[in-house]
Amino acid sequence: MKPRQVLREIEKVVMDTDDVVVGTDIGNINAVANGYLHFKRNQSFLAPMTFGNCGYSLPTIMGAKVADPSRPCIAMAGDGAFGMSVNELMTCARENIPVTPVVFNNG
Repeated sequence: MKPRQVLREIEKVVMDTDDVVVGTDIGNINAVANGYLHFKRNQSFLAPMTFGNCGYSLPTIMGAKVADPSRPCIAMAGDGAFGMSVNELMTCARENIPVTPVVFNNG
């Protein structure tokens, strides 16, 4: 799927529930997701903005899930940024932290 098509699908999920939390990593996904996703509830969009820290989305979304297990949590990152935190998937499995990572193939 093209990145904007993925964002449109995630936008539908966000619009269907007030509870979803989305975290993005640095780069284009951060800026573009900010234009596509609109939330009704505060503390629903977690983004590094100008901090520039690569590998931000997955650990941040894991923390959001632990803080409020009732909320669905989605982490979005390009393949390079996701590679910085991919090992955290072992923590998700070991500690039963169900999150949804979405990885964009940036080549």
